[in-house]
Amino acid sequence: SRPFPRTCIALSAPPITSMEVAACRAVIPQRRHCPPCGTRERSRVEPPSSSRTPACGAHGVAGASAFVGAAVAAHAVVLQRRRHGAAGSSFRTPRLTWRRQRCSGVVVAAVSEATVERPLPAPDAAAPTDGSADRSASPSSSSSSSLSPNVRRLHIDAGAVAGFHEAFFTSTKCDEEFLWNALDDPAATECAVNRGYRRAVRWLPEDVLEALLRFFVDPASAPALWISGVPIDGEVPPTPALPGDFRLPICETWLLGVARILGVPYGMLGFYTSNARGGLIRDLAPKPGLGGINNPDIRLSFHRDVPANIVGADCEPDGFLLLAARGDPGHQAKTLVCSNRALAARLAPLELAALRRSPIRAECVRSGTGDVSPYGMPFYAVEGPEDDPKITLFYIPAHREFTHRIVSDDPETQAAYDHAVEIASEICDEVDLQAGDLLVINNARCNHGRTPFTPRLDGTDRWLLKTFVSASGWRRPSQMGEDSDANRNRRLAWPGLLQR
Repeated sequence: SRPFPRTCIALSAPPITSMEVAACRAVIPQRRHCPPCGTRERSRVEPPSSSRTPACGAHGVAGASAFVGAAVAAHAVVLQRRRHGAAGSSFRTPRLTWRRQRCSGVVVAAVSEATVERPLPAPDAAAPTDGSADRSASPSSSSSSSLSPNVRRLHIDAGAVAGFHEAFFTSTKCDEEFLWNALDDPAATECAVNRGYRRAVRWLPEDVLEALLRFFVDPASAPALWISGVPIDGEVPPTPALPGDFRLPICETWLLGVARILGVPYGMLGFYTSNARGGLIRDLAPKPGLGGINNPDIRLSFHRDVPANIVGADCEPDGFLLLAARGDPGHQAKTLVCSNRALAARLAPLELAALRRSPIRAECVRSGTGDVSPYGMPFYAVEGPEDDPKITLFYIPAHREFTHRIVSDDPETQAAYDHAVEIASEICDEVDLQAGDLLVINNARCNHGRTPFTPRLDGTDRWLLKTFVSASGWRRPSQMGEDSDANRNRRLAWPGLLQR
């Protein structure tokens, strides 16, 4: 007999994360006023179009409670999918019975002991590709959505962020607030990240924020989000020939704010740390003739960023963000995204077995001498559960001093790996990032690459900002002492605050 929000949360347990509590509350917002009798009834979803005037169950909207029940059931399905995950499996969901108290202002739900067995649809096919599910779930949303197996597309309408620039500069007390450097002044950098977080939470449409909150915790989430309409600086300077010395305050606050919603943004020591931001954000702009990912002339083949199973260090990001301050004017430079789940579905069972059975290694071949040296550790290309595998494709950008190759001592594994790269090129999505586009990638659930392009070198070339994200930053630090095994295994513990 509790009010509806408490009932809904109770149906979700156990267990439930703070993010899911927030998402659960989002399904339940305000009470509806009943003009005939002055009472209020809770309902998030719009009543049937046959009655435009909100009313309680006793005055002409018999479908209102059913709509509320459908919202709860839909959210329960989301949580069931998180717990039982695999496509094609079955799940058990409560059968809800509803009764209305006549003009009482409260909708009461009772859960019967009966359950219903239903097939669980494939996660990537759970939402219609036209985005109608997202729009109907949030009628007042200021964004639109579409879904593919690789990338979910979201768009922020200009009206939703109207006034952001004025609010940004009004709230900025001095220029030093956005002249932070992660190495020189980490305290000021933390404040900048927190300010970006507050701004992003305040200005993002509800469905975009919910998609970000569920990005790492819901196995049904798309492995990448492509969000268009993010506010950027009004005057973007010419694309720098040597990235790293220009500041884009609004782009930086959005990049760090969204990263903080997902977890904790971070950089790597020695990895572009000489730029003006101390390496927390790096610039991606064309640098012809040089090795590395900024070389526009080469196709960056599919890979995961800094994979731990190859580099042998615990620095692999859970994800990363790319925000376009300026897009490629020729629309040649496109980021390639391939879902691991979709890739595994296209590989034959024997190929998957071979990729799990024998390791693969990356080798560098020196130009001129032909000497071969290993790069990183041997790795297994397919790991993890069969319904949501972690597939590692690897690529070393071309360099003036060496080329690279991926080899295996097992011929079947070698052939399966080469075939996987071919399939990824066939089924991937090509993302043409233009100004105000933000691409969020789950580094464990997809591989990515980039098409070659011809830069103009006149200041109008593509300019992206990138940062890594550790989703484990939301974990509670260990309280067992800094030398305990449990504490050493935590990626982001606070040893300075822990006592023996």
